[in-house]
Amino acid sequence: YKRNMYARESFIANPAQPLQMGKIEPDEDSQIRNQQIQARIHTALDVELGDKERNIQAAQGKLADLQHEILNSEKQILKATEELKELEDAVAQKKMSEAEKERLRQQLSGKIQLLNQLRQEALELEKQMEWQRREMDKKHREIEDLGKHLASLSPLDPRHSHVKAQKAGKEQQLDMMDQNYRQLEGRLDDMLSRIAKETEEIKDLEQQLTEGQIAANEALKRDLEGIIAGLQEYLESVKGQAKQAHDECRELHAEREDLLQRLTELEEEKKQLEAVALEAEGMRKEIAELEHSLQEQQELNESLRQAQGDLSEYEAELEAQLKARDAEAKQLKEELERRKRLSHMESSALQAELEKDKQALENALTKAQLLEETDQENQKLLSQMDQLQGENDYLKEQLENFQAQLANAVDNLVHPEQISARVSELKRKLQTGVGEIRCTSPTDVLGRNLAELQQQFNEILAKSQEEKKEAQERQRKLQEEIAALQEKAKEAPAEYKRACNKAAEAKMQALKRQYEAKLRQLENEIQRLKGKLKSMEEIQGLADQQLVEADEEREKLLSELQDMENQRKMEDAVAQKQLSALDKELRELKRAVAVSDKLAASELSNAKEQLQSLHGTVLKINQERVEEMKEAENVNTQAEQASRNLAKAEAEIDLLQNILKEREKQLQEEMQNADAGMATSSYQHQEIEKLNHTMRRQRGEIDRLKHLLDHARL
Repeated sequence: YKRNMYARESFIANPAQPLQMGKIEPDEDSQIRNQQIQARIHTALDVELGDKERNIQAAQGKLADLQHEILNSEKQILKATEELKELEDAVAQKKMSEAEKERLRQQLSGKIQLLNQLRQEALELEKQMEWQRREMDKKHREIEDLGKHLASLSPLDPRHSHVKAQKAGKEQQLDMMDQNYRQLEGRLDDMLSRIAKETEEIKDLEQQLTEGQIAANEALKRDLEGIIAGLQEYLESVKGQAKQAHDECRELHAEREDLLQRLTELEEEKKQLEAVALEAEGMRKEIAELEHSLQEQQELNESLRQAQGDLSEYEAELEAQLKARDAEAKQLKEELERRKRLSHMESSALQAELEKDKQALENALTKAQLLEETDQENQKLLSQMDQLQGENDYLKEQLENFQAQLANAVDNLVHPEQISARVSELKRKLQTGVGEIRCTSPTDVLGRNLAELQQQFNEILAKSQEEKKEAQERQRKLQEEIAALQEKAKEAPAEYKRACNKAAEAKMQALKRQYEAKLRQLENEIQRLKGKLKSMEEIQGLADQQLVEADEEREKLLSELQDMENQRKMEDAVAQKQLSALDKELRELKRAVAVSDKLAASELSNAKEQLQSLHGTVLKINQERVEEMKEAENVNTQAEQASRNLAKAEAEIDLLQNILKEREKQLQEEMQNADAGMATSSYQHQEIEKLNHTMRRQRGEIDRLKHLLDHARL
């Protein structure tokens, strides 16, 4: 070992500078931006709070409306139950009245059968009396012959006493026949009195049946008026419900507009958040670059301290530094690739968020379409209500027309078979749709009314066909609009996606160019790092402080971004809940409107059928009543006239019988007196013949009147 004479001990100074702490003043632009972000956040929170309060108030109002609707529905149910009970009572009363009518009809048929039986017995008695009269006339002729023969014989002739005895026997037989004839007349009088009594009872039963029919018609009229009043009240209630549903649809439209405005605001906030995120990303990149520059400066400081001892080591270090720069360039390239991947992931995340927003927008548009459809359905319901009201008024007019036609029919007394034939003709022509009802004469009121009725039916059918065509045309237009909207909705996402992809590609190209420019700038700065080493060491402390503050700012921005993201998610969840609640309420409203529409249609059809059946029953009953009253009046008139004629004829017969009896007594007394002359006897015989002729004529008149009475009663 040989000592180096040139070696000596000395002190190498440390080129490291002392650490200095400082504070970087915040930028005024960033401070203003932060204040604007905070103001927007507070404004968004205030708006959201106001929206929630309005939604709560609207929900409370809807709850009160629903409770009010429930109370109204319960009242309507109670009222319908009472009307149903009244109808059941009316039906039961009608059944009882029908049973009473059936009993009266049975009694009337029994009385008519008894009257026919009595009439038959009276006819048999009249036949017996006629036979008795013929026998009496025969006996009278025999007595007259015997009287003539006895007058031709002398009292001294032995045949005189024999002829006289025969004459006395014949007269005795005539007296017995006269007694039998009187008994038959008494029986006939009893029969006629019983017939008159039964006729009066039949009249009473017919009067009771007519009064029962009138009472039933009045009850039916009252029931019809009650049913019409109930239908009118129900139509008013349904109209009120439709108006309330229309108001709710307007409120839903207003809420839809608020939601769309809120959606627009959220999209603007999302764009602002995206801008803030881009700014934060830029700040993160700048921080990473500063960290990387700081690390490079530290490595350069270390390498320079080591290079001061030995130039060869310095050159080797420079070569290592060049290799490190190459490695750093590779690392920067890898970092660029990583940044590209991160930007691609962030663009994917943004695209997913945009897809979510787009889905929310589509849902909002769907809800808007549903609201528009609900509004259209409400408009249809209102038009249907107006149409039902018009049909109700038309039914009232028809009822009044039918009543007027009934009055005209009663005045004109059209035959039932003619009415049935004309109505059957009208039904056949309405079913076939071919031909028209024509009036047979200018006074044909029935034909004119049926022609007007056919014309009204044809107008109603034509109107219904036109409304059906219009409804089909509106449905076709709505389907075309829905298809067009669906096509637009399908095309909008594709265009939006293409625009997003183009924006992302442009952004990636810009970032790539920016990173390449920065890479070239770093390569240029590598050549100038040696000259700037001292200045970099001086600002190292400031850079460390800025790094700490940048980390704090970054954490603060990340926390704010996280809070805003959570807030946006909460707002999306609340909006989704509100939309689902509105959708549910809309479905319930549509279901309630459909149910009320079906109930109104079924009740109206039932009421129409009841009105038609009741109107037909009223027409039939009135026609039967008019015919029966007319027949009863004719029968009563004929029966009264025949009874008067019969009583008059019977009185004349009684008078003639009394006169005949007196004459026969006088004849017997005069025949017993043999001293009486032949002239007086012949004169008395002539008077007896006249009286018998008159009595036969009166009996013929009685037979004729009885025949007329029987014909009138049949």
